[in-house]
Formats: sequence, C-alpha cells, structure tokens
Amino acid sequence: MTRHRPAGAPAAVAVIISTVIAVGLIASPALGAPPEGKGGGNGKGKNKPTPTVIETTTPPPTETTAPPTETTAPPTETTAPPTETTAPPTETTAPPTETTAPPTETTPPPTDPAALPAIMAGVGDSITVAYDADGSGSYPQYSWSTGGSSSVQSHATRLRAAGASDLVAYNDAVVGAQAADLAPQVNQAIAQGADYLTVQIGANDACTSTVDGMTRTDEFSASVAGALGTFADQRPDAEILLTTVPNLKRMWALSKDNGWARFIWSIGSVCQSMLQNPTSTTTASEERRDAVQARVDEYNAELEAICDAIATCTFDDYTVADYQFTSSHISTFDYFHPSVSGQATLAAITWPYSAYAG
Repeated sequence: MTRHRPAGAPAAVAVIISTVIAVGLIASPALGAPPEGKGGGNGKGKNKPTPTVIETTTPPPTETTAPPTETTAPPTETTAPPTETTAPPTETTAPPTETTAPPTETTPPPTDPAALPAIMAGVGDSITVAYDADGSGSYPQYSWSTGGSSSVQSHATRLRAAGASDLVAYNDAVVGAQAADLAPQVNQAIAQGADYLTVQIGANDACTSTVDGMTRTDEFSASVAGALGTFADQRPDAEILLTTVPNLKRMWALSKDNGWARFIWSIGSVCQSMLQNPTSTTTASEERRDAVQARVDEYNAELEAICDAIATCTFDDYTVADYQFTSSHISTFDYFHPSVSGQATLAAITWPYSAYAG
C-alpha cells in the first residue's frame, strides 16, 4: 500500500504563518483538504473532514498523527502458496508398456544369404494364381507364393526381405488345373531354372460336377509324384514346398447360409460335388459332402508320402488342411477362392515350413 503524508502537516504550516502575520488580521482560509486519494483516515481520502477557517493559533490536536492501521501491508500475501512449486511426479515417466512394438512377420536374414534362391516358381491351380482374390479374374500380385503386394507378404516377398533382393519369381500355376496338369508346369519351372518350387494342387481334383467325377486317389498320387520326381531329378539342389488341400467342407459350412453365395455357386457351377444343394440336410446330401472331404483327406495323405520320398521336399504338416479359416479369408466374388486376406494367411502359415524360413 502507498504511504501518505501525515494529515497534521497543513495545520502546522498554518501556525507558523499566523505567528508572522500581525494579530488582528482577518483570518485567511485554511489550506484546502488534501486531494482525494492522498488524505489520512482510512487511507482512501474519502472520510477526512474539510476544515473551513482557522480561528486560533493552535491546530486541533486530533489530526497530528495519521492512523497507523494502514502503514503495513497485510503479510498474508507475501509468500505464494508452496503447494504448486513442484509438478506432480505421476506424469514424469511415460508408461513402459508401449516401449516395445508387438512382434511382426518380419524375417531375419539367414546366416548364409548366398544359400537363398535366385529363382522361384509357384505351380498348381487357381489358388496360387490368386483367382478372384480382389475381383473377377486372376490377381497374381496377391499370390501367397510369388505375389509382390505388401498386403500379402508372399514367400517371394519374404525371401527378398531376407536377402534375396534380386529374386526372380515365376507364377506357372493355371486356373482349373488338376494333378494331371502339374507335369507341364513343373517342366516350365525347370526350364526357368527354379531353385525353389511351391506346390498347391488338389482342390480341382475333388471339386467336380459329381462325386463320381473326382480324380481317383491313386491317379492323383501318380501325377503329383511323377511331376515332383522329375523336378527333383533335374534340379537336385532346388527346394520344394508341398502344401495340403484346404478343407472344402469347411468352406461350404461358412457360406451355405449366405443367399448370395448360394446364387453364385449355382449359376457358376462352383464345386458342385460339394456345393450342390448347399442347404439340404438329406442323408444323400450329407453323404455326398462327406465323400468329397474324405477324398481330399486321401489326397493330403498321399502328398505327405510323396514329399517324404524326396530329400529336398518339405511338407506343410497338414497346416493348410487343418487351418480354421473364416469368411474373411474367402473371396466375395465366388465364395470359393481365397480373398486377399486369405492369400496373406496362406503365406503366413506356410512360410515356417519353407526351407528358407530359418
């Protein structure tokens, strides 16, 4: 608070003046009251009375001393509250739970990058071609085996990430191919100099117009064994990955209650040995579906035996056959082939069985 001059000062001056001036003169008016805001009293200049005329030589004693009550500012505000001087410690350290990213599908480079293939080929049917994966037709960029799309992370993509940066990948698969069609594809891969061969075959051998039209198991086995035996003879240092046929009955079960899927299956004559009358619960329909799946299981058992007989062949240990895929893994264009998500899943679950997975 601003200090004020004592209120008795004007009266003292008046005494000195009155001593000098002759007695009897007419009294002069007293000094006016201090301007508002500079008087005594309550310190705000509003309550001090204004004197009119000095009648005596002695000023009133009551105004000689200013009230002391305002001379010292209240001490309560001199120190800021200490409670805010230190920030709360609870936020000084970031939570540690986010310091490590979750593990991903990245593949560390093998210890010997020179052992990686320079050329690979994918053979088989429409699954490897990525048929109907993202529309009608073939989309080889989404192939689980040789595709280059980052959304799939194919075997080719993983090999390049592991160090085979100059890898050349050929997709020799053919839409609609059966086991009997495998030999020409394998011969093409041999001519291309493939060091790594992926094989996915068998769905079309079971998916025919009728149960009686399915490829016999012994014929299926002979076709696959002959083709892969030729590849192993011609490319003795090349690696083979042989994958199993997906569960066709599961594919039926996932979409049988979808009206649009049933319509597509009907007008497209899709895998009628399994998908004909998809909502029928008759004994004949159930037995038909079971017969188709039983044939697929026989094919897969033969694939295991074929691969065991070839030193450079790796079997997927029924990973594809046993995988519990969902509707998101199936194309919405035919409700039969893998979608882009399905292709990515095929790549992910089969890669650990590749000779180059490390």
